[in-house]
Amino acid sequence: MHKQLSMSSLKTLRAAELLMVLALGAPVIAIAAVVPSDQATAESPADDAMQLQLEVVLNQEDTGQILPFVLRDGRLFAPRATLQALHFRIADGGPDEQALDEINGLEIRYESATQTVMLDVPLAQLSLDTTVLNSGSAARAQATSAPGVLLNYDLYTRHDDSSSNATAYAELRAFGMGPGVYSSSAVTRAYRTDTPDNRGWRGDTVRLDTQARWSFPSSMLSLTAGDTVTGGTLPWSRNVRVGGIRLERNFGLQPYRVTTPLPMFLGEVTVPSDVDLYVNGIKQYSGTVPVGPFQLTSQPSINGMGNAQMVITDAFGSVRTVEFPFYAGQGLLAKGLTDWSATAGVVREDYGLQSFSYANSLVAAGDVRYGLNDRLTIEGHGTSFDKVDT
Repeated sequence: MHKQLSMSSLKTLRAAELLMVLALGAPVIAIAAVVPSDQATAESPADDAMQLQLEVVLNQEDTGQILPFVLRDGRLFAPRATLQALHFRIADGGPDEQALDEINGLEIRYESATQTVMLDVPLAQLSLDTTVLNSGSAARAQATSAPGVLLNYDLYTRHDDSSSNATAYAELRAFGMGPGVYSSSAVTRAYRTDTPDNRGWRGDTVRLDTQARWSFPSSMLSLTAGDTVTGGTLPWSRNVRVGGIRLERNFGLQPYRVTTPLPMFLGEVTVPSDVDLYVNGIKQYSGTVPVGPFQLTSQPSINGMGNAQMVITDAFGSVRTVEFPFYAGQGLLAKGLTDWSATAGVVREDYGLQSFSYANSLVAAGDVRYGLNDRLTIEGHGTSFDKVDT
C-alpha cells in the first residue's frame, strides 16, 4: 500500500520550503523538492509530475550512473531508456514509462539528501552478461631470435673382457640466419671385439636426420622439409620415417593457449560477492564477482576426476557453499579447436644403419583431431603408399 501526496501543493511552496513524501513500497522514503515561489505555478507540469535525476545503486552495487526518473502522485516512474540502461528485461512494444512499484519483486529506497535511489531487483528481472572469471587469457608474446649455432652431443662408452665400444651422437643446429631452423644429426660408432676371427677396432659414421623447419606463431603452423616422420598427432597411428615435407598444427608455438576443455562452474549472485574455488581441498581461485551470473574456469593442470567446492560470501556476510564432482580430460580438445598434420615424401629405410637409403615408394599421410564439443573429440588417420617405377 502506497501513501500518496498530491503534487498540487507545490504551487504554494516558497524556495526554502521542503516537501516530504512517504512513498514507494514498504520502506519509509523521504523525497525532498524545492520549488522557487516565482516559478512554481508557471513550471509545474500539467500532470503534477516531477522530473528527477538520481544516482542509482543496483543490488548494493553503485552503477556510477545518474539517470532520469519521474515522481508522479507519490509514485516513482522510470522511462524506458532508464530501464534499458539498468539492464531490465523489457518487452518489445511496452510503455515508454514504467511504474517501479509494479515490477514484481522490486524493492526501492530513495535518499533525498544524496539524490540516490537504491533498487534491489531479482535477477529474473535483469538481463546481465555472464562474468567470466579466471579465463587464463594472456597477451600474445612476440617471438624474437638472434643468429646462432648450437652443437648438441652425447657420448657413450662400454668395455668388458671380450669387447669395447664407443658411440658419439652429435647434432649441429643453425638458427637466426633466415626464417627457419636448420639442423643435421649423425652418430659415430667405434667398436672392438677380441675373437680369433675378428680383432681390432672398426667404426663408421651414419647420418640420421637433416631438415629445415619454419614456424609461424600467429597461425600456429610448422613446416618441415627434409627427414621427418608421418603422423604424431594421434597416439594410436603408425608413424613412418620419410624424406619429404610435413605441415602441421603446432600448439606449442602459443604455450599460453589452453587447448583442452576446462571444468567450468556456473553460479549467480544478487549482490556483489566474494567467490573462492577449492578443487580437491586446494584453493584454485579467489576473487570478487559483480551482480548477475558468473562463470568460473578451473586451472588447466586439473586432470581426471575430482571434487570442487565453491564458497560464496555476499556483501552482507552470508556464506553459501556449493559442492559438485567433475571430470577433466587432457586428451580432449576444446570446442572448435582442430589439431592436424599432413606429410608427403619417400620412405626412409635402414635408419641408423645407412646415411642415404630411401625406398622407391611414395607415402602420403594425414591426421586430424577436432573438438566437436567440450565432451567429445573426434579423430582420424589416413595413409597412402604408391610404388614409384624405376
